[in-house]
Amino acid sequence: MKAKETRPVRQSWSQKDGNPGRIGIALGIALLATLGVGVLLTTLDTASGPGESEQRPAVAESAPSSAAMPAEIAEVPESAPEVSAETAVAEPVVEPATFDGGMGAYGKGEYARAAAMFAAWGAEHPESVWGPYMRGVSLRHAGDLAGAEAALVVALSIDPGHRKSLLNLSRVLLDAGRPDDAFASVRNALDINPESGEALRVFGLVRHAQGDRGGALAAFEAALDADSTDAWSWNNAGFLFIEEERFVQARSCLEEACSLDDTQPTFWNNLGVARERVHDYDGAAGAYARAVELDSAYEKAILSLARVEAIPDSPEAPRPVEMVEQVETAESEKADEPVADGDALRSANAENAEDPMEIVASETAQDR
Repeated sequence: MKAKETRPVRQSWSQKDGNPGRIGIALGIALLATLGVGVLLTTLDTASGPGESEQRPAVAESAPSSAAMPAEIAEVPESAPEVSAETAVAEPVVEPATFDGGMGAYGKGEYARAAAMFAAWGAEHPESVWGPYMRGVSLRHAGDLAGAEAALVVALSIDPGHRKSLLNLSRVLLDAGRPDDAFASVRNALDINPESGEALRVFGLVRHAQGDRGGALAAFEAALDADSTDAWSWNNAGFLFIEEERFVQARSCLEEACSLDDTQPTFWNNLGVARERVHDYDGAAGAYARAVELDSAYEKAILSLARVEAIPDSPEAPRPVEMVEQVETAESEKADEPVADGDALRSANAENAEDPMEIVASETAQDR
């Protein structure tokens, strides 16, 4: 069967069955009750969330030259690699430690080198939260969760209200399998800004990790009320619908995610699963093919594509689905996965906060 893919059309989400629609005010109210917030979270969060840009506080003359800090890290295409005690230690800095130099290394994926440069820069600017913050983010991507936690704790000792540090600390704690500790950190972030779409998305990841699927779905709904263009929240909601075997609603959410950001292989893989479960095999093949096009080593999508392409053109053909991927363990970020199994949530980069859930029928969840 020849796989074809057309760009999905954004759809609203409001009904439980048939035409998927928005989850509804009731879930938002449930979330607000959980958070102790007295008003409905419906306004756009202009100070946080994917694509945000925060100004750095002024520092001494040798401060970094960049005009603004990139948005907090979210999910990454792959879970952070495991590292040994030796590799977890950042390599020594053999060049002048500048903030821009650290960002350059970070952007190249040289996370240990970036962490070392941010540590050196932070030592020269102890009053700035950005050194330990970016060191923590870099160490998380390098797979050193203990080091990342310690660095973010230092950042919060400098500025207890630094929202980025609170949210990334939540992600690190989720990565470490400590959702209750992550809950405390994300609650602090929501106390600072209860209408932050990114904070609500991370809160959803935490509730999911705690086993509260309803609370997670309500959190993603509230995140979308704050920012309806948050592709990762659409993906995560779709993932939860797949877990609940509400495949029509899952398909709608995941088509929305792909229409907002068609560069994420996780979105396309999950959409393939949702389409396959509603017997749209050509559509599923197209989605899996797009996931493989974006990531040629994406084994789950490769196996799923081969499976659906071998299906006879018959609605009675059996449908084994074994490849769904999950949510960011937060985020994780670097951003999330459970119904069938999944990959952890993943974090993309310092500029785009993402917390996805990936559905893969044969792996256990854990981003970004």
